[in-house]
Amino acid sequence: MKRELEKERSQFVTSDQSADSLDMSGHNVEALEARIKELEQEVATLKERVATLEQEKVIVQGKSKPISALTTSDSSPVQRAQKRTTERTIEVPSELPASSLPATDFAAHIGMSYDHLKNFIRRGVSGQRLDITEVPHPTKKKKDSDEPTMQYFLTLSQQEAARALLRRHGKLPDETSE
Repeated sequence: MKRELEKERSQFVTSDQSADSLDMSGHNVEALEARIKELEQEVATLKERVATLEQEKVIVQGKSKPISALTTSDSSPVQRAQKRTTERTIEVPSELPASSLPATDFAAHIGMSYDHLKNFIRRGVSGQRLDITEVPHPTKKKKDSDEPTMQYFLTLSQQEAARALLRRHGKLPDETSE
């Protein structure tokens, strides 16, 4: 079997190579050793260059510690964001009675989305307008204008009238039309 292997190897040897200078895979051992030495020198050169660049970076940043000595405990811990309350805090203006409700709260009390109630406020219900109190928002302005946006409030009597009007036209979500 060894002779068969040697015969097979000898078929692939060129005239300038001898069978002894080849390893089992058919490669020239001397050429491979030279290439390994060349690559080792290149790696050493690159390691030196990386070390030089790291030192320059530390000097530029004004730190005296080498980069490899920095740990995560050297930096300040990241603080987690605090959870905020999600309750609405719309205050009733002082010129309105204490029993007044913002339109958003009134919509929640009657089981209707605020968007639906806002449409009824703007367009009316079957031609009849809802009676509401508009108050300018203290900080918000309309787009492309200096006019303040309006906040909607309902006094106690307006709440009762709005419920009656919505009930009469079957617009309350928990009641069916009569």
